[in-house]
Order: sequence, then C-alpha cells, then structure tokens
Amino acid sequence: MPVTTTAGNGTTIPPGTTTPPLPPINITCPMDVISTLGKPSDVPALGNAMAVGGCTTPVVTSSDVVIGTVARSVPRLAKKEVKPKTVIPQNIATSGSSGTPHTGTCVGGRVPDTNSGIENVFEFIATNINNNNKRAERQVHEETQEVNPRQGARNHENPKKTEKKKKKKRTLRSPSFSSPHLADLASGGAGNTGVLPPDPVAAAGLSQIVLGVNSILGAAVGVFDKSFGLLGSFTLGGLGTGVCSGVNNGDPQVMYDQDADRWVLLELMSPNNTLCMFVSDTGDALGTYMEIQFQFDDLPDYPKLGLWNRVYSLTINIPPTGGNPNPENMCVIDRLAALAGSPTVPMFCAAPFNGPLAGFGFQAWTPVTIENGPLAPAATESSGTPGIGAVFMRHKDEELHDGSGSPILDFLEVEHWSNIDFNTTSYVNVRYSVPVSDFDSDPGSCTSSDECVPTPTPQELDPLREVVMHRAAYRYLPDCDNQESLVGAFVSHANGVDNARVRWFELRFMKPSPSLDPLFTLYQEGEINQDSQHRFMGTAGMDGNGTIAVGYALSSASTWPSMVMTTRVADDPLGMMRDETIVSPGEVAVIPSFRWGDYFSMSTDPLPGEQSRIFYFAGQRTVSGGDPWQARVHKMRVEGEIVERTFLAQDTCGQMVSCVQTIQLE
Repeated sequence: MPVTTTAGNGTTIPPGTTTPPLPPINITCPMDVISTLGKPSDVPALGNAMAVGGCTTPVVTSSDVVIGTVARSVPRLAKKEVKPKTVIPQNIATSGSSGTPHTGTCVGGRVPDTNSGIENVFEFIATNINNNNKRAERQVHEETQEVNPRQGARNHENPKKTEKKKKKKRTLRSPSFSSPHLADLASGGAGNTGVLPPDPVAAAGLSQIVLGVNSILGAAVGVFDKSFGLLGSFTLGGLGTGVCSGVNNGDPQVMYDQDADRWVLLELMSPNNTLCMFVSDTGDALGTYMEIQFQFDDLPDYPKLGLWNRVYSLTINIPPTGGNPNPENMCVIDRLAALAGSPTVPMFCAAPFNGPLAGFGFQAWTPVTIENGPLAPAATESSGTPGIGAVFMRHKDEELHDGSGSPILDFLEVEHWSNIDFNTTSYVNVRYSVPVSDFDSDPGSCTSSDECVPTPTPQELDPLREVVMHRAAYRYLPDCDNQESLVGAFVSHANGVDNARVRWFELRFMKPSPSLDPLFTLYQEGEINQDSQHRFMGTAGMDGNGTIAVGYALSSASTWPSMVMTTRVADDPLGMMRDETIVSPGEVAVIPSFRWGDYFSMSTDPLPGEQSRIFYFAGQRTVSGGDPWQARVHKMRVEGEIVERTFLAQDTCGQMVSCVQTIQLE
C-alpha cells in the first residue's frame, strides 16, 4: 500500500516525493520605546509582535523581565561582570560542612507597583507626663517622657521558659548618579505621643502596613491598607493580660512572618522585667492574638526581634557588671511552638562567646532576620549542619574595643548558631569575624554624654554608635544564582568634629576561598555622602530584585532632623550608593532631649513579582507647632526601570522563534 506524507502546511505529498522543508516562522518585534508609567502598574502594551509562516498561524505570547535601572535618557552600557570581593574570615572557631558558593548579580523581577496613595496620618492624642524610668545618668526635659533606657540592668540567668526559567542579565546603570530614582507612592505616620524617643518601626503584610511607636500608654500600633488609609489602632497593653496589660514601656517591635502569614508584635514591660510578645492568629493585624510572656531577672532593654527558619531570634541590651561580666543577651524562641499556640513557648539565652566589648556600656547584638522572600536554604539555616539555626551580629572597632589592632581593618562579628535544642537549652556556634574597612567608634564627646549630633538648637542628639541598626536583613534570591545577601548599617565618626556617617554593608553566604566552607563574607561596603551633614540611625534592606535601600536621619547645625533615603541597584558599581533623597524634611521645632530615637526601620513588601520592589521606610522628623517629632512610614520604589519584553512565536509543528522589545519606564 503506498504511503502518503502530509507536509507541515497541510498539503499531501505523493509517495516517493521528497518532503519539502517546513516554512520558517518570521517574527517582527515592535521598536524599543520609552513609556510613562500609569495606573494600574502593568507595563503598557506598546505594540505587538507579528509572526507569519510556519505550520498554521503561529501563536505569539509575551513575558516581561526587569533587567535593570538607569537614569533617564542614559543609554545601555556594555555588560561588565561583577565578582564578589574575597576576604578571609578571622578567628573561626568551628565551621559547617562544605557547600556551593552563591554569587551573582540579581536584576530579575517584574515591574513595581505604581499606584499612588493619598497621604493619611493618624495621631495619638495624649498629654506629656514625666516618667521615673529615665536613662541612667541623664536628665530629660520635664515636659517629655523618656522611655526604654538604653543602659539596661544586669541579668545573669536564663529567662524562664515559656522549576523556574533563568532570567537574562544585563548591566544597566547611571554613570553620573544624578538622580535619586525614588518614587514616594504613599505615606502615613503618627503625631507626637508624648514621649521621646518614639522608636518607629513598620512592616508590610499581604494587604496591610503596621506601624509601631512609643506612647505614654506603651507601644501604640496603627494598621493601614497599602494606600495608607487608616484601618485601626490599638496599644499592646490593650492586648495583654496580667503584667502585660495597661501602661507598658514600649520599645515596640513589629515583624511580619511572611512564611506563616502572621504578625509578631513585642514590647518591653518594666519594672516587671518582662517582654510581652503577641502572635496574630491570622494575617489580619486587627484580628486576635496569642500572648506570650518572657520574664527576665533584670531589665531586657532594647529588644530586637528577628525571623529565621524555625526560630524567632531576640537580642537585648544588658551591660556587663562585676557580678555578671558576660551577660546573656542573645536569645532564641521556638517559632513553631509560638505559631501553634502552645501553652508554653520555649526560649533560652546565651552570652556571646567573645564577651562584651570594652568601651561600650551599651551592649547589644542584632538578630539577622529573613526580610520577606523565601526562607533560607537548609544548609544556610544552621551553617551547613543539620538542625535548627539562628544568626546574630555586631560591629567591632579594634582600636576602641581591644586597645590595639590594625589601623586599616575592623570587623563585623557573626555568631551563627546550629543544632539548637530547646529541651536541653544547647546549641553549636560557628563564630567568626568578617574584615571590613577601618571605622571609628570612639566618638570623643559622645563617650561622656552620648550627645554629639548637632541640630539648629543647642540640643545635640545621640547617634546610636554602639549597634548594627535594626534591621540586619537577609534576602534569598533563588532566581539570581541562589544569591544569599545580608545587608545592614551602623554609624561611625560621630563626635561633632568628624561627622556622623552611616556605614552600610552587604555580606553574602558563600565560600570566601576554595578551602573554606560557606560563611557570611563581605561582598561590598560603603560610607554615605561624606560632607558636612551628620547621618545616623541607618537602616538597610534589599528587595526582590537585589536593590539595596538605606534610610537614615540627617541633621546639622543648619538642618532640622529629617528622614533621608538612598538606593543602589544590583548592577551599580560595588560600594556605590546613588544620590540621597530627603523624603521627609524636618521643620523648625523644639528638641527637648538627646533621645531622638533608638532605631528606624526598612522593610519590603512580601508579595512576589512587582510588589517585591516596594520598600517601607519608617523613621521620624521634627515638626513645628509644639510637637518635637512626627513618625512616618514612606512607601518607596525605584524609578527608571528597564523592562525586557520577550515575544515567543510557536507553531503547531513545534517550531519556536523569539524577539525582544526593550521598554524604559519613566
């Protein structure tokens, strides 16, 4: 029986005839364009690709990838490979098993949300009162309450127990850095609540933004929608029972557990030496909460919360004393027990292996927290060994803290816990020092008074020189060569002669050399704008595209304390931040205390894709009209992104061909 063959175009070919080749697909892309973003945030159509030929009519689909951020009207530059800076950690006590180095520059992602919101501000109307809980060796203006003394009391015992497609990469940057590239989508805040410092802290959930500030009633919380419409407010003392009810002492912590879709709130209760933690039952911050109380033997001052894979990490300030030369100020809380609503949630604390730092009365580590995005890989969670882990860090000035050392190097110290066992209160510790450029934590006039940042009034401010500031944010980017970054900031050179300067850094979890196991290793670092202004209260974060944002306070003898922000995209030159933007300029005001603030906060949106490009920066500025401060949250994104739109034509015979259109979004 003769055999017939059907060609790709549907015609029948007689037996013995040579099969003709399939007609190729011919695809034509629209031209590259510059477009203005509108609402909603989808990238506009801007033309369609045309395809002809092939087996029947080819089907054309498209997909978008953000490939970089550039200044307006700046052409694309040639690709330049960026390699991590290699440094060898010092003083390694133990290390985990070997692992795969994680490097790479992340410029994948989608277009950010561009919806503009109407500014809404909620105010807690309260009268100023005095408070006996004043910071040691300090006097405060009589009309302003001071909360949460940074010089905590002694504590010498443990607390009581209770398949994706790989994205293309290109190097796109602004050589001049002439634009801040920031859009303020919306903002909200809290007016004066009668206390200093206000300690603003904020985080974003799936549909809500939560801001916490100090008030005369303790930690006050405002809940907003994503356009900063106020949904409701409450105090943590109103949620609590027993010692955690009523008027508490604040120092709020607001954290969104994106993996569980829960809110975790915390404040300090004194004189009962209790930390009051509240875990929401759902993702609604205005819903119900489970209360967890952790009691200490002495004041657990300056608490900071972090999220790691299976723990909530906690640090507190406990200065060394004669009876307690090495206080236990790093703690881990059983996250799974807290989320499950267990009647008893285990927690235990430990002292740093290398002890306290000489030259600092204020002793506080900072917990490393997973800042949205996926949880850390198992090998990173506990530094390559099985079991539960946690990460803590602080900075170390060799000249001040050891009285000796290299004049060209200082360190970031890391304690990476593993094999945490809540039953035996035991763990294994990988501890090491990461070399960074030399910095100065010996601030001259600040050693005696902590007052060394000038303002337009005679009152100077405390730069908080002693601690890596809140948050120390970890970000895992599996679509970017499995990049694992840790970003943070602290202040140095704060003495009224040398200006207060914000130092920022990015560590990456990778092999620092072929012979060493993966560690948090210095990838880049920098110092922001070395001019006559003073910058302090730094806070850093990284979004889902690898962009780093740093927010901080700005002040001088001629500049009222303001909120400022700067960014860098992943393919900018290493160690370089773009021009800063004053997002909330300070106004003429009375500044009654050096306690301007204990921390600002930077967080990101937990939603994937375009929303992961949104930063939430919380801080405060001076305001006129009798209130010394106003806390604010700014919802920011980076402007000038370049989107690469790939059109794919595919026919019924399996032929495929693609073309690319580049869209610059103004």
